[in-house]
Amino acid sequence: MDKTDIPRPQHFFSYSETDREVSLILDETHIPAFPKDTLDICNVIWRAVQIEAGESGLGALDVVSQVSKPLADINVSIM
Repeated sequence: MDKTDIPRPQHFFSYSETDREVSLILDETHIPAFPKDTLDICNVIWRAVQIEAGESGLGALDVVSQVSKPLADINVSIM
């Protein structure tokens, strides 16, 4: 079996930890899995975008640079 044949979940999940907090960015369908009153939910709509370095010959850092600058110019932050 080729690894591309393995079914994978289609939900986004991100875990980030700092000295002050743990941040989860997840599909709202995952929220019921957490115990009641354990999450502080921020009702901001996020959009996940996947950008791949491709046939243009640009490397991943070049692609991030070309995408992040125009977004920063219009006050859109990226992670």
